[in-house]
Amino acid sequence: MPTRVFIYEPESSFQPKPGPIIAQSPDLQLIGTTKNLDRASYLTRFMDDRIDVMLLSCAITSKREIDVVRHVQPIRTLVLSHTHDDDAVIAALSAGARGYMSNIPSDLGLLRAIKLVESGGAAFCRIVAHQLTEYFASFHRYPGHAPFPDLTDREREILDLIARGLSNRQISRQLVVADKTVRNHITHIFAKIAAPNRAAAIVKARNAGIGINWAP
Repeated sequence: MPTRVFIYEPESSFQPKPGPIIAQSPDLQLIGTTKNLDRASYLTRFMDDRIDVMLLSCAITSKREIDVVRHVQPIRTLVLSHTHDDDAVIAALSAGARGYMSNIPSDLGLLRAIKLVESGGAAFCRIVAHQLTEYFASFHRYPGHAPFPDLTDREREILDLIARGLSNRQISRQLVVADKTVRNHITHIFAKIAAPNRAAAIVKARNAGIGINWAP
């Protein structure tokens, strides 16, 4: 079954335009496009069972775009934007974006990024991947600033899997432990990182660089 893609693409959109690239791929199906942000929010809310990935082909310059990323979940989102300053990238990832690309190296690169996001991974172009590498490396240079120092190694491993989108049952299978053990760990994790629920935990983890993979 092809990956179903919806595109929000205003006038000042990303180049090259992703629509024609997607339309030529037998592995992807273009569900629709819109230039209007309110319409994008409305359509994705009522078509969430028919959309696998939403592309935001625009600069992330306002809270409204971030709110769309946050509210369309569980639809997975990939941002295409020539704006790649740290604030824009972190804001998009914190809201739940699964990828951020400031350039497309090739048509195949875009198709691979969409499939990776749809499968639960995360996709970044080389520029953004380098920014994130520097960001994460700072935690090793300054160990006192490492995220969530109160977590045990096992709790950090489980938080990583939560941030990647795995369910409790999937986590228990991957770690070969009982479901109840996973639930107990999660209760302790949420308390230690001051997360009221799973969604908040994911945002905190991804903002700290936990649970993120990237493909150039």
